[in-house]
Amino acid sequence: MNLRIMQVIKTTLSSKFVCMLLLVLVVTTSQAQKQLDINDLKSHTVYFKMPTLQTFDATTQQLLLKAVGDNQFVALAELHRSQKLSYFTTAFLKLLKSKGFNNFAMELGPFSAQVLQEASKTPEKTLENIQKINNQYRIYRSSPLVFADRIADAAFVAEASTLGFRFWGLDQEFIYSYEMHLDALYKLLENKNQETQQLYKQLKNQVRKKAKKSARSRKYAYNCALQQSEEIQKFFALFKDNKVAQERINAMKMSWEIYCREEQRKRGSQLRANYMKRNFDSLYTLASQKEQSPKVFVKMGSVHLTRGISPYRIHDVGEYLTAKAKKNNTGFITFRHLRRFRNGKDLITHKGWQSVRLLISVGQKDQWTLTDLRPLRDKISKGLLVTDKRTKFEIFSYDFMLIPPNDHKAKRNF
Repeated sequence: MNLRIMQVIKTTLSSKFVCMLLLVLVVTTSQAQKQLDINDLKSHTVYFKMPTLQTFDATTQQLLLKAVGDNQFVALAELHRSQKLSYFTTAFLKLLKSKGFNNFAMELGPFSAQVLQEASKTPEKTLENIQKINNQYRIYRSSPLVFADRIADAAFVAEASTLGFRFWGLDQEFIYSYEMHLDALYKLLENKNQETQQLYKQLKNQVRKKAKKSARSRKYAYNCALQQSEEIQKFFALFKDNKVAQERINAMKMSWEIYCREEQRKRGSQLRANYMKRNFDSLYTLASQKEQSPKVFVKMGSVHLTRGISPYRIHDVGEYLTAKAKKNNTGFITFRHLRRFRNGKDLITHKGWQSVRLLISVGQKDQWTLTDLRPLRDKISKGLLVTDKRTKFEIFSYDFMLIPPNDHKAKRNF
């Protein structure tokens, strides 16, 4: 047999050996991997009840304190307008205070947060004060203190005030809060006269009319119109030498820019996220003057608090806090709020919930559900568990999953 034939035979045998080896590896790996199922979730899930609407029993307190640990930043990644979550937040704030938390960051504007802080200065009057603000400034069914304006919300706002939390507003000023801010600006005006009073009243009327038009029609570019308003520019010019007023004006202008981009279909989401991160940094710097490594509780919509890039491909607050905690050598922990039961109905088969169907399958109608996602994340990383893309995203984006018992939409406070 010549040398050429022997080389061909050797190459063929080597190729067959490699193929057989790869086949063995694939079979072995597939046997080692397991599809994530409800039992895997249950093995890392605990259930608890709240003895009253706004308290935890001793066992649950220890459970949650252990989950919080020594982390510097703790986030509640919420689904908005949950009555049960507002009650949970009220009780949770007490635990966080015992762990050294003094700062409460929310999904509302910096100056709206100041309004909320003032409204809860006398905690027992918080519900009444927020109701007055809602009634004075609401546009149809939308009020200016978004995500902190419901009856159930007043409880956690009052509790935070009682405990001495400082309110941090990270977000744009809400689209229906502008009239409230115009009133605050007018109070700062030192030289009031008939001309400035007339301009102020005309402007308030204009803003309210435009806000109502915006509420009735999504096609109306309300914020873009405000940017072009000559009356507004004339009013703002009255405060050119007032530093305090300029800060509020700048916040309003930034809010209009973010909203206007959305109205023009240009996407303002990354601009909004960048603004929230800058506001966090500014407030964190101020807090650092009073305490070393200030701890911050963050309560925002879940899309803003993913550990990595958001589901909308935005570099958002959660990613920023993950990096900041790593830089500080501290920690960041997230609780992903989901729901299974609402108004007595099981949502697991409803449209819109397919992507988290497996996760919410552990939820119970009569008690709270807390699932530690971190061990599952480790097993997926090691190739011991496999799951679909969406479930994997949830597990890698958050640390705990929190599901309330049968929930209701929080009632309006007006």
